[in-house]
Amino acid sequence: MSNVVDKSAYNDESIKALKGADRVRLRPGVMFGSDNIKGAFHTFKEILGNSLDEARGGYGKEIEVVYYKDGAISVRDYGRGVPMGWNKAEKRWNWDLVYNELYAGGKYDADDEVYKFSVGLNGLGAAAVQYVSEYFIVESYKGDKVYKKNFEKGHPIGKDLIEEDLDTPQTGTFTKWKIDNEVFRNTNFKFKDFLDYCEGQAHINEVNFTITDEKTGEVVKFEGKGTEHYLREQVGDAVIQVLTKKDKSEGFEERNQKFTAKCEVCLAITEETESKQLYFHNTATMTTGYHTQAVTDAISGFFKNLGKKNNVTIMPYDYNDYLSVLVSSYSNITSFANQTKDGVDNKFIYDLIKKTVTDLLEESVAKGLDCMTTLMDNVVNAAIARKKAKELENQERMIRKTTGGKKVKAEKYVDCRSNDPSEKELFILEGEQNCPNIPFPLYQRGYIA
Repeated sequence: MSNVVDKSAYNDESIKALKGADRVRLRPGVMFGSDNIKGAFHTFKEILGNSLDEARGGYGKEIEVVYYKDGAISVRDYGRGVPMGWNKAEKRWNWDLVYNELYAGGKYDADDEVYKFSVGLNGLGAAAVQYVSEYFIVESYKGDKVYKKNFEKGHPIGKDLIEEDLDTPQTGTFTKWKIDNEVFRNTNFKFKDFLDYCEGQAHINEVNFTITDEKTGEVVKFEGKGTEHYLREQVGDAVIQVLTKKDKSEGFEERNQKFTAKCEVCLAITEETESKQLYFHNTATMTTGYHTQAVTDAISGFFKNLGKKNNVTIMPYDYNDYLSVLVSSYSNITSFANQTKDGVDNKFIYDLIKKTVTDLLEESVAKGLDCMTTLMDNVVNAAIARKKAKELENQERMIRKTTGGKKVKAEKYVDCRSNDPSEKELFILEGEQNCPNIPFPLYQRGYIA
């Protein structure tokens, strides 16, 4: 009897279920969007998101981030501190639920005022990050007590929660973790990655950040000054004026759940420059979904009407260089496109953003703002120039077609032999000019009248 296992067989024993930390460690891309550096950096976004939720809820306005020599990361906030003690209802330790169990957390109540507009609604982030970490440390400060718990490679160290007295009462949560290189293919972040992300979050949430690079000793601070300041900062000196508008909506979505949504739109009217498009929802950065679509549809609709009035078709590349956008929105019910939270697909969010952008543009025109006159003139002129360039291109294409691709040359035109522009001159002479005895270079360059 042969003991050789037939690896090609597909039977009842072929089906396996991943358990515990392996649910994330063996397939990190499902949770973090990638098993490369993009996914690895998303662990930082997940942990930071919890601190931002606390800060935005009114619990602490200071967040400290450290990037360590060994590649570890830490986030310290001054919120209420994560509950770590015994949970009578669940009959488990809260540290076990929050950091060692997927789909467990304190943000499932859509009516909770603190977490009403939370970025982390799925109860996945903290546990998922713990699972993919070489080591993971959490400290929860609760007045005169601090509660500590350590993990390694997705597993808790011991069953007990460490409790220590504090000489000085504190509140908040300290989380430190080192991403496991066995899970992600690349974890070599640049300090600038943290700076770029935290700068936006500081202004969007009006929170103050201190970010430290332990490798170099560099310390950078950001004071949150709001969305308009952030957009101006991103666009630079090309800004002519920034227009802003806030709006909100309430109602019932497709599943008859009551929603509350709000948004802030900032439009920067600029001189010709590279356009900036910045989108956030519940502080998460949006790169796809209804945010981009809503803004595109609103702006395109506005300029379509402008084009009709000026008998010209206006395309996105006619106005993109004169208009930059920042949208920050929030909702108590959010359907993120995936766990990486880079897009939402709630129709009520699309409707609110589109309406707010459209209203802002139309109201600014009605007010007779000079910046809108400048914008519309620039866009129309760009569309006209593009139209003329296209017509010229079509003419040239027709000439090439009729001449078989050969250049058409005037009968008595003498082209310059030099490729140096400084040596080239064009002379247009009236009547017949014939100077056979003049040396060719001088005649060509027009030194002889």
